[in-house]
Amino acid sequence: DGRWLFLYKINKDDLQLEPTSTSEAPEIAPVGLAPNPGRESFAIRSDQSYDRVEIYGIDGTLRQATKTSAEQIDAHALLPGMYIVRLYDGEDYVGQGKWIKVE
Repeated sequence: DGRWLFLYKINKDDLQLEPTSTSEAPEIAPVGLAPNPGRESFAIRSDQSYDRVEIYGIDGTLRQATKTSAEQIDAHALLPGMYIVRLYDGEDYVGQGKWIKVE
């Protein structure tokens, strides 16, 4: 039926564990968001280049995602509360900040 079963004998004296990667986790840069707290929008201040902005509620739910490198983000559709703003460059997560929306 196309299934294969492979059996291996491992001698514990010959077993050596080696790291699969020597690279360290990337450092996530802090992101400035202003005004904070704010109402309808906020500006992003970051030394990192980015092409996508994701905004998460404090419960971890994605609330808004925008493919943009703009410094001004429209947040009028969000309800008042605290949010985590994450910046991405391609698939790389490059920065994060907290923003509070007020009424």
